[in-house]
Amino acid sequence: MNIPNLNIVKKSLAILLILFTLYSCKNHSAVDYCNAGEKKMHEKSDVGDDALNKAKYKVAVLDFDTAINLDNKYVKAYALRALAKSALGDHDGAMADAEKITSLHPDSASSYIFVANIRQNDFKDFEGAIKAYDQAIKLQSDIPSIYALRGHAEKQTKDYAAAIKDYDHAISICPTGNSLMPYLYSGRGQVKVDMNDKSGACLDFSKAVSLGYTGAQQLIDDNCK
Repeated sequence: MNIPNLNIVKKSLAILLILFTLYSCKNHSAVDYCNAGEKKMHEKSDVGDDALNKAKYKVAVLDFDTAINLDNKYVKAYALRALAKSALGDHDGAMADAEKITSLHPDSASSYIFVANIRQNDFKDFEGAIKAYDQAIKLQSDIPSIYALRGHAEKQTKDYAAAIKDYDHAISICPTGNSLMPYLYSGRGQVKVDMNDKSGACLDFSKAVSLGYTGAQQLIDDNCK
């Protein structure tokens, strides 16, 4: 069960999209097309109808294409197009857009976090994701979620010592009361489960519950009896 890690990923992607809006686009038509595409991505459709879901992403991609044709440095349009392509199964296209963002802003930690997310989620390329997170941390070393995401990737490669070290550091620099904190404990607990450290895992899951993450109770039920 990787619920804590999914929450961290979702929070990270949401933050990245907000950060990418800071790279302003002066072409108002490009902004309009990008906003239209984003709206289409979020339109509700029958969850069971795969064709409808794919159709909305295909139309959204066309809007992002137009936005990028109008402004080929429009970071948010590349990011949203990457996510739409990912949803359509065009993983190579998603990666190309993600890497375009790093070429536009090579000194931005956010760019490398985005690349890492695509590598990890689309390709299961955890080693590649770790390298991207390494680069992000070199550029900005004070973001707890980057260490947690790298820790999750390290868990997948069975480098448990490195994963624990990253989660420990994420917890140490995460501000008290931050909503990310319970997920950090849950994530570290899952690493400890893989290490057969049952008592340590259960302490972390209990801490996560005490900090308000009720979903960690299922982790306790599954691992701590």
